[in-house]
Amino acid sequence: MVFGMNEQQGSSKSPRTGRVQSVERALAIVDLLGEPKNAAGVSLIQIAQELGVSKSTAHALLKTLKHYGFVTRVEPGPRFLLGMSLMRLGEQVQRRMPITDAAQPILQSLATQTGCTARLVVSDHGYPLYVSRVEGLGSIQFTAQIGRRERPHSTGVGKVILAGMSDDEALGFSSSRGLERMTPNTITDPEALVGELAWIREHGYAVDRAEDVEGIICVAAGLYDTARRCIGALSVSDLAFHMTAEKIDETAVVVKDHAEQLMTILA
Repeated sequence: MVFGMNEQQGSSKSPRTGRVQSVERALAIVDLLGEPKNAAGVSLIQIAQELGVSKSTAHALLKTLKHYGFVTRVEPGPRFLLGMSLMRLGEQVQRRMPITDAAQPILQSLATQTGCTARLVVSDHGYPLYVSRVEGLGSIQFTAQIGRRERPHSTGVGKVILAGMSDDEALGFSSSRGLERMTPNTITDPEALVGELAWIREHGYAVDRAEDVEGIICVAAGLYDTARRCIGALSVSDLAFHMTAEKIDETAVVVKDHAEQLMTILA
């Protein structure tokens, strides 16, 4: 989990961090329930184990979250799911992000031209945050949730954002969470990652060669502000057996062109 905590600390504020443990625990539950693998819900015992707290503590946290609509309880189980209050808040976040509105016709065009699922991410303190998508005609359907943070080192969009940093910054950022192996193709060696980022800077796009999910290839191009800081990325994804080397090259040209179009609109 993202948040470290122990049972003895209760809801007191840590003198070192100034953070409140009970709030961290509640947010850890929301984070846990938001993971794609937990779409069917998580049990009370699982939540207690993940947080490293007693079942009574986990139950009290869940009761509070449920009262405010951030968690819902379903049977059989019981199992706990994300609540509807998060949808309301998510819609407010989307409304204050003009990039999502500006990107919709660009995503539609990108999906139509490539026949692939087109996606938009923004950089959330270096993490790719998935904010919008348009399915391509006949393309595979992706179930990834809007608002999901993706991995920096194993996704095309993440590598594009890393390539916008210096090597030292990118390595420091990546090592803070570890170069976790997601598939046999995932880059887990820091030196290899530096080489990959150099290639991305030279060519202007990134390729996730089934590094995050087996059998899925993604081609991504960065979005930059007027100071040339990477603020996000556009990408398309398809099954690996559809994406020959030639098609990857052709697709990269289209993705880069659409990224340029969106940056012109935003400017």
